[in-house]
Amino acid sequence: MGSDNQRVGDQPTNDLDLGDKMKRLLENAQYGLDNSVLDVELTNLSIEYSNLFTPIEGVVTRADSKYAGVNITPSQAEFEIINPKTLYLSFTADQTEITKLSEGMKGEMTFDSFPDQTKSGSLYYVSYTPKAGETGTVYEGRVRIPEEAANKYRYGMTGDVSFTLSEKNNVVVVQDKLIKSEGDKKFVWRKKNGTQEKVYIKTGLETDGLVEILSGVEMGDVILNVQN
Repeated sequence: MGSDNQRVGDQPTNDLDLGDKMKRLLENAQYGLDNSVLDVELTNLSIEYSNLFTPIEGVVTRADSKYAGVNITPSQAEFEIINPKTLYLSFTADQTEITKLSEGMKGEMTFDSFPDQTKSGSLYYVSYTPKAGETGTVYEGRVRIPEEAANKYRYGMTGDVSFTLSEKNNVVVVQDKLIKSEGDKKFVWRKKNGTQEKVYIKTGLETDGLVEILSGVEMGDVILNVQN
């Protein structure tokens, strides 16, 4: 008896044809899967490289390239980032004042935008060279603005800072405009028994228009503003 099925070994020929088709289908499916994986990876790469990352923490305050697809070089300053946590108040002091300041000193800051508020900050930088572009010999110092208050202040705001170089309690002070000079001596006019008398004094510390009186007048004395 004969048979229409031809065999190779023990396997029918039509079984081999079916195996080849399945193999081709699997290869095509794998090829499609590989292409899909590549598409996903390319998409992820395009998303990753479409974002600009920086190790600098802060707020972008200037971006010259506002549209996608613009190429820039590392030498171009296209972006400006300001970190509110690192804001500081920069001040200048002349050569007679800067020598009295040192890093770590506490200063009281008053900003023109908030004239009724003061903030305490720490002096963390004092320059060794004079500041360029100034008419006199002045040096730069920087006082750190507290992080908890940094969000209310803005870059470019102006203000003043004062430092306590020394402190005394229970002293007699007189306004500097009331103190007169006579050679190398200083005196004031004091009201006593309805008249005015000239009293020579010895002065000490001076600050904010006030002068410490070491001797000559006492607490409670009335000092007159007598013009010479």
